[in-house]
Amino acid sequence: MVIQCRVYQARNGLIYLSRGDGLAYTSLTLQQVSDLRLDLYSLDDFSLKDFKKAYHTAQSLQDASDVGNPQEV
Repeated sequence: MVIQCRVYQARNGLIYLSRGDGLAYTSLTLQQVSDLRLDLYSLDDFSLKDFKKAYHTAQSLQDASDVGNPQEV
């Protein structure tokens, strides 16, 4: 069984993971975005401004701007 997932940024700036037809979805924490090493800049219509606004309470804005940048492993 193959389940397709989609990662996207909602209008509220949060990053979401949806499964299948999109009826099952959840927002990701800043830690989850970091742990999954998501390249946020590859998301359609990604807005760093909206991202910082949505996640500003979790960490400083500087830390939030570092999340989602692709890094060499």
